[in-house]
Amino acid sequence: MVGMDAVRRELRGSAIALVMVAVTTVVVYALTQSLEVRRGSVMYLLPVLLAGWHLGLIPALVAAVAGVLCSGYFFFSPYYSFYLSRPNEIFRRTTASTSPGRTKFSISCCSWWLPG
Repeated sequence: MVGMDAVRRELRGSAIALVMVAVTTVVVYALTQSLEVRRGSVMYLLPVLLAGWHLGLIPALVAAVAGVLCSGYFFFSPYYSFYLSRPNEIFRRTTASTSPGRTKFSISCCSWWLPG
């Protein structure tokens, strides 16, 4: 049986992760408005990495899902909507984000940062 302390810790970590994603959204929005950066989606990796490093797996997963949703909602056309004009976009976007080549590239880029 999972103790209430563990559940509280995960909920607290998830709440902190959501706050980090919200702050990232505000920063990315300010950057897109002031510096005319087209998309700041890569910035959403910061709360995921920080949550994973300091808070654990569950908060990192919460930050990852929230980051994908915020990025898609605020910074991809059509703006402020989750509407996809072509249903096959769901398949294309999911396979592009989980392809082995991209994962291998991400791991090799961050391997200097990971302990061990």
